[in-house]
Amino acid sequence: MEKMDKKEIQRQRMMKYFIEAGKQIILEEGVKNVTVRKVADLAGYSYATLYNYFEDLSALLYHCGVGFLDECCEYVKNAEKPCGDEKQRVKNSIMHYARYFIQFPQQFQLLFIENIGSEPPEEIASAVNQPEVARALAKILWDYGNEIGLTAAEAAMLVELIGGYVHGKLLFYIKRTQDKEDGKFLECIGQELEYLLEAVKRSDN
Repeated sequence: MEKMDKKEIQRQRMMKYFIEAGKQIILEEGVKNVTVRKVADLAGYSYATLYNYFEDLSALLYHCGVGFLDECCEYVKNAEKPCGDEKQRVKNSIMHYARYFIQFPQQFQLLFIENIGSEPPEEIASAVNQPEVARALAKILWDYGNEIGLTAAEAAMLVELIGGYVHGKLLFYIKRTQDKEDGKFLECIGQELEYLLEAVKRSDN
């Protein structure tokens, strides 16, 4: 593994200061209240210094999003328990994914609702477009598909179906302004996932 030179280490350290400040503001005030000056002030540097490391606010927000996705992935992985039942493994993982964004709706806003604008910085484009947590959940769904005998095309369709279902449910729930009961919402997701996964299994037989 090639060692980073001191300038690169310093660059990444400075970027981390601004990214962590941006993430804090997003969690406390919402993404719409993030400004370059606020981030720079919280990080302890001038806003001009921030532009030495990020092209614009959109670039910084993309980096914040990648940080949140990494945290979500760790949350899902740490919650996963050994399970010989692939269907239960799918349900457990997706419910923990949903639980994470219920706890941090501002992250969901940034990642799936907000129009950040422009393209992600090249150095993190793959992490934005194919985040590790999405690949991990897709792998779990593919394992279930293999267990019940789905073709590759059917398994790919299952991944798209479940992904659209979960994010749609989260969007409507997070945007709801009243009558929000997290426990009931997660229970509903569990029941609906059970139905969907069993329906796919039955249709293949």
